[in-house]
Amino acid sequence: MNESEKRREQLLRETRKRYSDSQTPPAIHPRYRSAWKSIQPEAGEEAHGTFGIRLFAALLLFVLFVSASSQEIRIWNIPASEITDSIEAGIDFSQFPDLF
Repeated sequence: MNESEKRREQLLRETRKRYSDSQTPPAIHPRYRSAWKSIQPEAGEEAHGTFGIRLFAALLLFVLFVSASSQEIRIWNIPASEITDSIEAGIDFSQFPDLF
């Protein structure tokens, strides 16, 4: 092996070391983050999301609404049927031209 081949080999090793993912985790889509962490648990630690809290709050509100609707309880002095009608009617976005 001559000097140019040795130099080429050394440059190749340095390049592989520089661009390898062994020191830092690779850029991954948030959807696959949990799968990546199960494979590489020592990869960078990140803050946990709030999905569980939001899901619990949504389910709690839904259960409260269904129970109030079945017992015909008024929520803030509004009957549950009126709330249901408002949800089913949707939003007329033409009233908000600045949004789009």
